[in-house]
Amino acid sequence: MVLHDLVVKLNAKTVLELGVRGGESTVALLEGVFETDGRLISLDIDPCMEAQKLIEGYDLKSRWEFVQADDIEWGNKWDVNNPFDMIFLDTSHLYEQTKKEFPTFEPLPRPGGIMA
Repeated sequence: MVLHDLVVKLNAKTVLELGVRGGESTVALLEGVFETDGRLISLDIDPCMEAQKLIEGYDLKSRWEFVQADDIEWGNKWDVNNPFDMIFLDTSHLYEQTKKEFPTFEPLPRPGGIMA
């Protein structure tokens, strides 16, 4: 509920999720972007087949783009002039990885947007 409510309260139209795994957070974010008429891009280094089946089962795929990629490589290629309303960072939970992700994604939220 927290992620869903955060998307709705921000009226987030563009949300980036880093780390998908089983898709539980993905569902909450997608439910939020359905309410805001937004879009979710989710990145994971793994194919996350269970999450993809979960999303299909909830019929939420129309507002979702799944990208199998290294998040730092992908983030370094993203145009900073195309910012996100919200970025949800939930990858490996390892200190060294997260320390690398912050400088990559910190410039990508719009003014007034957030990174959680």
